[in-house]
Amino acid sequence: MRLIPLFLLLSIWVTAQKVSTTAFGDIQMTLSDWQVNQLVKDKLLVLDVSEPEMPNQNIQVNGVDYHIIYFKNLRTKKLSIMYVSSESTKLKTLSGIGIGSSANELWQKYKNYHIAYASNGGNEKTFTLYDHDHQTELQFILKNQKVTKMTLFNYGQWMDDYINYSEND
Repeated sequence: MRLIPLFLLLSIWVTAQKVSTTAFGDIQMTLSDWQVNQLVKDKLLVLDVSEPEMPNQNIQVNGVDYHIIYFKNLRTKKLSIMYVSSESTKLKTLSGIGIGSSANELWQKYKNYHIAYASNGGNEKTFTLYDHDHQTELQFILKNQKVTKMTLFNYGQWMDDYINYSEND
């Protein structure tokens, strides 16, 4: 009888994709748009270029839907990931936080880290975990005190690119 719950727990753990301040499931923050497209070779991916300097796209990799916003890297002239988000229950942080986790769970897991908690108006809040070493922000969007969306923002690469580019002009 104990074998079934253990098997179920292990299968859930194995299928959950990990989120950290440098990776968001299958999406590594250092990937270019071409490398992201290689993750889903069998599909034609379309970029929304209504914002030419920050095109975005929706993709699905291993059953997880992602929304990615790129920026045009001024040095490489290629698109680099600036922001990735998902509402998939298949994604979990290394601490086990995912869609459906409570605000209390976030506080318990991350109270010793550099964090911010802000109201977005109404019943929506944002819990942000800062990683200054990697220059990223892992954000949890909460509605009614439950995580409904996770995002990873790569501000370091974007800022470094623009600062270095403008210094060389």
